[in-house]
Amino acid sequence: MRTAVLFSGGKDSSLSALMLSKCFEVELLTFTFGLSENWRSAERSAKRLGLPHKKIDFGGGVIEEATDMMIKDAFPRDGLNLVHKKALENSAKEYEIIADGTRRDDISPKLTLAETRSLEDRYDIHYVRPLLGFGRKLIDELAGRFFIVLEGENLPKRADYEFEIRCYMRENYDEEMVEKIFPSRHVHSRVLGLKSCRSFNLGATFGST
Repeated sequence: MRTAVLFSGGKDSSLSALMLSKCFEVELLTFTFGLSENWRSAERSAKRLGLPHKKIDFGGGVIEEATDMMIKDAFPRDGLNLVHKKALENSAKEYEIIADGTRRDDISPKLTLAETRSLEDRYDIHYVRPLLGFGRKLIDELAGRFFIVLEGENLPKRADYEFEIRCYMRENYDEEMVEKIFPSRHVHSRVLGLKSCRSFNLGATFGST
C-alpha cells in the first residue's frame, strides 16, 4: 500500500519513515513554499535512507495565511498547525495512507483527535503517527542507534515549515518579528545517513520475549 510520509529529513520523520517502510510502500514528501531550495536537504536525507522522495509545492496563499495567524497570536503554534493540515490534506488526495513524525510531547504541528478523525473521514484515508506514543528520550536513543544525525539550534537550509516562514517574515517584516514569534532556542536535527551494519529491528532493539 502506497504510504506518504511528510518528511523534513530530521530524526522524527526519518524514524517514522523507516518504521513504516517495513510494512508499506513508503514515499517521502517534502512540502515547500518555493522561497528556498531548503527541500534539497530532505532529498539528500531520503537518498541516504534509500527511500523515494518528492518535493510538493503548497501553492499560493498558505504562507501568507499562516504568517498572519502567527503575528496575530504572537506565537507560532496555530500557524504551524495550519500549514501541517494543508500538507496532510494535499497528501490525502493521492495516497491511501499518510503519516508524519508527530511525537507524544509535540505541541505543534499536531492534530487533535477530532481533527484526525475529520481528516480520515473527509478523504477516506488512514492517518498514521508511528511516534505518537514515544517520548523524546526514547526517540533520541533510537535515532542514535540507527542514524548519523546532525543537531543544532541554527541548522542551515533545514527542510521544515519554520525555515521558509522565517525567510518570509524577514523579507516582509524584519528580524525583530522573527525573534518575537519563534523561540530563541530550538534544536533541530538532520539525518545524514544510516549507521553501517544496522537493520531496523524494533524487536532486537527492545529485546524479544
